[in-house]
Amino acid sequence: MSRYALIAEPDVRLAQIIERLIQEEGLGPVMVREGDKAKSTLEERGAPSLLITNLTLPRLDGFALLSELRKIATPAQAPAIAVSASMGIRTEAWHLKEKLGIVALIASGMSVDSIRSIIRRALSLDPTPPPLAIAPAPAAPVASGTTEVSAWPRAGSAPHLDPSRLARIAAMSLVDDAPPEQHLQRLVQETAETFGVPIALVSIVLEDRQWFKAHVGLSGQLLADRGTPISQSFCRHVVDADIPQPLIVPDAKAHPLFARNDLVLGGSVGSYAGAPLITSDGDVLGTLCIIDTKPLAINADQVDLLSVVARRVSGEIELRSKARSSMAEATRLRQMLESEQTRNRAIHTVLSYIEAVLSNIETGVLLMDTERRIIYANQALASMCGLTQAEIIDLKRDEFVSHIASLSDDPEDLRRRSHVMPTGPFVAHEQFELSRPERRVLRWVAKPVQLPSGVAQLGLYTDITAHFDAVRSRGASAG
Repeated sequence: MSRYALIAEPDVRLAQIIERLIQEEGLGPVMVREGDKAKSTLEERGAPSLLITNLTLPRLDGFALLSELRKIATPAQAPAIAVSASMGIRTEAWHLKEKLGIVALIASGMSVDSIRSIIRRALSLDPTPPPLAIAPAPAAPVASGTTEVSAWPRAGSAPHLDPSRLARIAAMSLVDDAPPEQHLQRLVQETAETFGVPIALVSIVLEDRQWFKAHVGLSGQLLADRGTPISQSFCRHVVDADIPQPLIVPDAKAHPLFARNDLVLGGSVGSYAGAPLITSDGDVLGTLCIIDTKPLAINADQVDLLSVVARRVSGEIELRSKARSSMAEATRLRQMLESEQTRNRAIHTVLSYIEAVLSNIETGVLLMDTERRIIYANQALASMCGLTQAEIIDLKRDEFVSHIASLSDDPEDLRRRSHVMPTGPFVAHEQFELSRPERRVLRWVAKPVQLPSGVAQLGLYTDITAHFDAVRSRGASAG
């Protein structure tokens, strides 16, 4: 038996955490982001001492990879740990745990200490159920905006039913009887062409159905209904995930959860990839997804690209939603200004007040113009970056991101998670850790804003170090 651990995980940050924990146990980790590369590793090196696999890998899903492992090694020879952000997929894995030799499940939001404990139990083949089988302990987040969740199947309402999320969709007036908006139609058409698939959708996940706000490639009943019941929705598993992340189903007909789906049985869906549409407030509206009638062969880098395009789609949706909701307010303000011309003299004073406020708040604020050049940065952001306000203003976005990345111990990962399309509005909701000029954990929120000259971008950087460390400390104590 080869002394190595195979880590098949598309999420680079989670893979790096697992890699470090595997090294602590004296094993040599082999890391891949795609299922077919993991399968090739099994063929070349033989069964590993431990396999840790995400269940939604590009090219070959984790269920199929586990089946390949069981052809050459028993669970006692090569124990396996399965990873997934989806409760539905983890539940399916729970039902197949004996057949596939799964000794433990990891949710994508688990703390480092909990993952360490699970790995050690797996390597020792300890028959005692993991402590998370009953209830999760408090823990530190290991991914953006998350806290630990139990890896084991449990009862509870699905996130897509969250009243605040549904209220946000209603407030944004996303669902209507009008034809798809041209700007979104153009994006889904370009997405289908980029990925070489017949179908691309902007899918909004509602309480009882998913509704296609934009679509290309639909026909028959799907086109007539412009959506499906929630029971047939692949996208609801993205919305219901513990952490917003892409869902990849390379071969739906062979997938233990989706093979029973009516759309698969009817031949409409043979494969699926969906990236979450996340608002600047962190709500997941639905997905930008691509569908084919045959197996999907996109790789991990293409999945990253799908997420980048989803940010652009989210930006378009949020920008136009705000524009619609602000029309009445704009009319009211215009009438007010027309009737109160004498107040114009106070405008300069008001702007001075705004500048004073922004210069004294703790949240970092920047504003980019329509050309992605920074036209405003407050003092808090300058302090976070180790620069002066004058040094930030007039930087291009790519230059600013490069500087921020240089303050991190993992510049490449920060650049990857900050990546957006070169043009058009975008929305982002991430967190990352800087080591310089002092250690900080920052939450980054980006949203489009409409200016008289065009669409600008607002960026907010909030220091959440104290909260992050307090949650991590509770997790370490509980572990």
